[in-house]
Amino acid sequence: MKIRINGQKLHFEKIDLIPLGHTFNEVFGNYDAKTLGQTLELDRYRRLKALFEKETKENMARPLGEYLLELKRNNNNKYLEFLNNCGDETFRRFKMTDEKMFNQKGIYYFSVNCELKYIGKTTSSFKKRINAGYGNISPRNCFKKGQSVNCRILCIAIFST
Repeated sequence: MKIRINGQKLHFEKIDLIPLGHTFNEVFGNYDAKTLGQTLELDRYRRLKALFEKETKENMARPLGEYLLELKRNNNNKYLEFLNNCGDETFRRFKMTDEKMFNQKGIYYFSVNCELKYIGKTTSSFKKRINAGYGNISPRNCFKKGQSVNCRILCIAIFST
C-alpha cells in the first residue's frame, strides 16, 4: 500500500497480525499499583475527589482497579471517570510473526478493511513496538494519562481478525 505524507509517497509492506487467545475485558480491574485514595491525590484525578469524598476509609485503601471493577459490576458508572475512551473495551492480544521485519524500524500503520486507523514511528524495532507494545494491553494503559493509543489499537485489532 502507498500513502502520501507531506507530499512524500511512502510504500508499506503488508504484515498480518496474528490474534492470540480469546478476547478479554475489564483489564482496568487488574490495576493494583495505587489505591483509590492515592489516585485521588494525583493532580490529574484531584477534580474527582469531591465525587468520591463520601467513600469509606476502607475503599480509599483498596487497589484502584479492584474498586472500579466493583463499581462497574454494581452498575455505577462513576468508574468511567478514571478511564480513557477505550479503557473499558474488549481486547485481544496479537503479534507479528514476520521474522524478516522483527529488527526493522521505521513508520508503520494499522488499518482495518483498508481504512487507515493509526500511523506511527518506532525508533526501536517493530518486534518490540508491535509484539511487546501494542500487542499486549497493560491495565495502566486503560486509565486517563495512560497510553490510551495502546487500548485503541488493541480494540481496533479485535475487529480485523
